[in-house]
Amino acid sequence: MELWLSPYLEELSHGRGYSPHTLAAYQRDLVEYFDILLQQRLSPTGLGVRGIAKYLRVLREDKTNKTRTMLRKISSVKGFYNWCLQQDTIMAHSFNQLELPRAPIPLPRVLTQDDITALLANPKLEAIDRLLLELLYGCGMRVSELLSLTVGAVQLVGGDDGTVRVMGKGQKERIIPLTPPACQQLALFLAQPALVACGPEEVLFTEQSAGVPINRRRVWGRLKALGQWVGKDISPHTFRHSFATHMIENGADLRVVQELLGHADIATTQWYTHITKAHARQAHQAVFHQSAV
Repeated sequence: MELWLSPYLEELSHGRGYSPHTLAAYQRDLVEYFDILLQQRLSPTGLGVRGIAKYLRVLREDKTNKTRTMLRKISSVKGFYNWCLQQDTIMAHSFNQLELPRAPIPLPRVLTQDDITALLANPKLEAIDRLLLELLYGCGMRVSELLSLTVGAVQLVGGDDGTVRVMGKGQKERIIPLTPPACQQLALFLAQPALVACGPEEVLFTEQSAGVPINRRRVWGRLKALGQWVGKDISPHTFRHSFATHMIENGADLRVVQELLGHADIATTQWYTHITKAHARQAHQAVFHQSAV
């Protein structure tokens, strides 16, 4: 079955549009699975419930595997077996018989609108940082989408109006309105001589010294440093969560938020309604559930 691993990853990449980061995770999970089977002298074909139990025991014995990590690894293996079923390379498998516990869903870190204001008021904020913040928060895009933006993806109409064309998961394109501050920052950014000379397909954000695209690690590092200004541990996805939460808190229609975030399933977007309710409950408890003095 290991021979089918490369074709499967190829299907995930080109057939389903999975990102390189997601593909790498799938590959790690499946390589680890086959290694465990080899160590346990188990065959991947015809693996029964007892064999699966041995695999799960090895996962549990590794204390670095949290519940969510284990469930992700099992999901990777099940997905591979289901694909093999579709290709008629196996007749059946036992992973679908597993009844798995639900992984706890922690509340994501969400910044308040005051936090956002404070971040943008940082006197040490560089122009490029300000633009990254305006796009991550004002558009709710993923960091991978941000870093793949091209010069031609930005359409500015007047001083405070415009849109950005984003290529999301599965190569699905969506158009996101730009906030007035983002428009202003982009207008200044695009006026740089180096960008004026760029073609529409050129990547928008590059390291000026090397001329290569800015990578995810650089953005994470920038945001970690900026988060210290407001005493928060933040990541690029913190702004996506904050965007969605603030939109819903201010009465935006779920379908609109779904479209802006690029969610394939509205159930994913509905998750943010639970977040807003949980935050409201926490705020209520902080005021009214204190011990009497």
